[in-house]
Amino acid sequence: MVVDDEEPVLDSFSFSIEKHISGFVLSAKARSGTEAIELAAEAKPDVVFMDIHMPGIDGLDTIIEMRKQHPDTVFILATAYERFDIAQRAIPLNIFSYLVKPITRSMLVEEFGKIAAHLDEVRRRHSSHLEDVQHAYKSRQTIMERFLSGIIWENPGQDEWAEFSAAAGFSADSGELYLFEAEGSGNDGTVTHVYDQLDEKIKRKYVSYRFCFSGRMLQLFPSSQDMTKLKNYCSAMINEFTHIPLKMGMSGPSSFDELHDAYRRAFAQLRAGTEASTSSLGEYDLTEKMCAQLLGADIKGGAREFERYWTDVFLKEDFLIAKSKMVALFSILFSRLDRHILEAVSGEMNPPVDIMGISSVKEWKVWAREALKFLEAAIVKYKNDIYPPHLTKALAIIHRHFSRPIKLTDIAEECGITSSYLSRLFSEYLNTSYVDYLNSFRIEQALVLLKEQHLSVKETAKLVGYQDPNYFSRIFRRYTNMSPTEVFHRRVLR
Repeated sequence: MVVDDEEPVLDSFSFSIEKHISGFVLSAKARSGTEAIELAAEAKPDVVFMDIHMPGIDGLDTIIEMRKQHPDTVFILATAYERFDIAQRAIPLNIFSYLVKPITRSMLVEEFGKIAAHLDEVRRRHSSHLEDVQHAYKSRQTIMERFLSGIIWENPGQDEWAEFSAAAGFSADSGELYLFEAEGSGNDGTVTHVYDQLDEKIKRKYVSYRFCFSGRMLQLFPSSQDMTKLKNYCSAMINEFTHIPLKMGMSGPSSFDELHDAYRRAFAQLRAGTEASTSSLGEYDLTEKMCAQLLGADIKGGAREFERYWTDVFLKEDFLIAKSKMVALFSILFSRLDRHILEAVSGEMNPPVDIMGISSVKEWKVWAREALKFLEAAIVKYKNDIYPPHLTKALAIIHRHFSRPIKLTDIAEECGITSSYLSRLFSEYLNTSYVDYLNSFRIEQALVLLKEQHLSVKETAKLVGYQDPNYFSRIFRRYTNMSPTEVFHRRVLR
C-alpha cells in the first residue's frame, strides 16, 4: 500500500512497482491517514510506504493506529527532507526504513530486495515455530495413544503413568475407564462420527482421554476432577444416539497400576449385554462367520472385524486357548481359499506352526497384520491373473458404486470397450450376466445390512441401489427364496 497526499507520487509509485518490482502487487493507494486505516482493514498489506506529512492524521500517528490491527506489517517512511525529531518518534514504532524523496527506481528496487528478504525470514521463523508446535503436539498424542493402547493388554508402570500424565497435562494417581461400543456393524465413517460426537459431548463437562480401536472407544477419566455424576452423564449422552445405539462398560475407580484390570472389568460389563445373543452361536459358527467376512468383497472391512474378533478372544481366553482358536480360524480360512491362492501362499505361511510359536499378544499382532497383508495381496493378484483387465475394472466399479444406478453401457464406456464385449466377459469368466451379477452382489450387501444394521427394508433397498422397495423385495426373494421382511423380523426377534 502506498499512502501519500500527492497524486503524482501515488502514480509514480504505482508505475514503478508494477513495472520494476517482482513478487509484490500494489493492493491499495490512500491519500490520507484516515483513508489508509480504512483501506488496510480490507487490503491487509504486507508493506506500507507511508508519507509523513499529510493533512489530518500524519504518517506516524497513522502507523500507530494501523499497528493495532496489523502488527506484522512492514512500514517504510518517506519524506521530502530528513529531520532528527521525526526519526526519534519513528524509532519506537519499529519502522523498517526511512527514505528521503525523491525515491529513484534503483533505491526502490534495492529497498524491495531488503523487504523481500525480511518477509521470507519472518515467514521461515513462523513456519519453523508452527512445525515445532505441531511436532510437540504429535509427540504428546503419540505418548497418550501408546499408553492407552498398552493398558488394554497389561498394567502400566510408574514411569509410563508419569510420562502419560505429563503429556496429558494433569496430576493424579488414579482414574476411571469407560468403554463404548456401537451396536451393529455400522460403517466405519458413521461409527467414527458417532464417537467424535460422543467425545465432544463428554469433554464439555469432564477431562478425558480417548483411544479408538476395533470399533470401540476407550475413555480414561483422571481422578483429579469430581466424577460423582460421571456415570449418569455418560448414560444420558449415549441415549441421545438413537440411529446407532451405544453400549457402555465402566471400571470404577482404579489406581494407575491397575488400569489393565480396570479395562477388563469395563470390557466384561460391556460384553455382558451381548453374551446372551451370541451364546446360541457355537465357536465353529463364529469362526465360519469371521472367515466369510475376511473373504468377502471388502477385505479391508473384514480385516477390521477380524481385529475386533481376536481382541475379544485374547481378552476373554487363556493365551494358549486363544492361540488355538486362531489356528482353527486360519485352518477354516485356508480351506475356503481357491487352489491357486493356496499355491501362492504355500511355503510363505504355516499358520499352525507360526501361531503356536507366538509367545505374546504383541508378537501375535505383528503376525496377524503381516498374514492379512499377504493374503490380501495373494487374493488380489489371483483375481488380476484370472480376469482380463477390463473385467477386473468393471467389477471394481460395481463394488464401489453398487448403491447408485449403474448401466452396463456406462461401465463399458468407462472401461473403454463396447457393452456387448463386456457382457461377453461376464458370461465367459463368471458364467453369469451383468444384470445377474449386479443383482446378486446388491442382495449380498442387503443381507448384511438387514441382519446387522438397524435399518428398515425401505432404507436398505435405497442403500443397495433399488429406489422401489417392491421391486427390491421381488429381486430379493428371487435370489434368497425369502422376503427381506422375513430377514428383518428375524433380526428384531433375535
